[in-house]
Amino acid sequence: MLPARVWRTRVAHSPTRRAIHFSEQQRRIVTANHADESRPLAGRMALVTGGSRGLGLACAQALATDGAHVIVAARNKDQITAAVRGIVSGGGKASGYQIDVSEADAMASLYSWLDDQSLPSDIVINAAGMFRYGSIDRTSTADWEQLSRTNVASTLLSCQQAVSRMRSVGWGRIVNFCSVAGALRGAPGAVAYAMSKGAIAALTRSLAVEVALDGITVNAIAPGMFETEMTDGFRTNEARAEWATSRAAAGRWGQPAEVAGLVRYLTSPTGGFLTGQILAVDGGWTA
Repeated sequence: MLPARVWRTRVAHSPTRRAIHFSEQQRRIVTANHADESRPLAGRMALVTGGSRGLGLACAQALATDGAHVIVAARNKDQITAAVRGIVSGGGKASGYQIDVSEADAMASLYSWLDDQSLPSDIVINAAGMFRYGSIDRTSTADWEQLSRTNVASTLLSCQQAVSRMRSVGWGRIVNFCSVAGALRGAPGAVAYAMSKGAIAALTRSLAVEVALDGITVNAIAPGMFETEMTDGFRTNEARAEWATSRAAAGRWGQPAEVAGLVRYLTSPTGGFLTGQILAVDGGWTA
């Protein structure tokens, strides 16, 4: 049963009338963007947190290829510079913003900067995050607090800032990054990490329902084992590497571009009817 406040809001706003209006608006948007199918995101702005390396960088590059002006937001200044230069040299549009997403006011400052630069929050990819080992008896309160700030709170606050801006224009795409570990499968030996990723999955589903009639889609990608800097500890340990590849029916590590392809669809004009989903890209791990 819905909380009374939410129920009253839905009745007062007459969802049927809003849904009809949105359908017509969305049809116009899709038709307009089909004029240049090679660059369906031309004129859009895409913010990618954690966009300087790994899966985030692959997403930033793919969105730039589709015509979006990409904002690479990350912690390491040199990596941001390299990512932006790479996108621009390939003919794309990109800007960089240095941020530590674990800081309490980081997201508010980032979105205020976007406003100051007259950059709309059309597409938001929340890919920033961290991993930490820890069985139940080796997980401290400090471990959880750091994982919570970096993985959960940053995603929540980014979504909060994005939605307030997307609602004003009646269109938006949000893609969060969780993980097979925690969102879809247990992760023995990394319980706090799994807990943080499970929270992102719950946020994604709830927010998607809350903003669906505003023309905003919210989905999450749950990657399996990918060949990135975050998995260096697995790939350099023979036993762990064998365990990781044995989880996937494909029998190999995923490549970042294989996630970026899905992000391109989720953020596209034709991706408007897919929302509230936790999409595993895991080589068959969860099959």
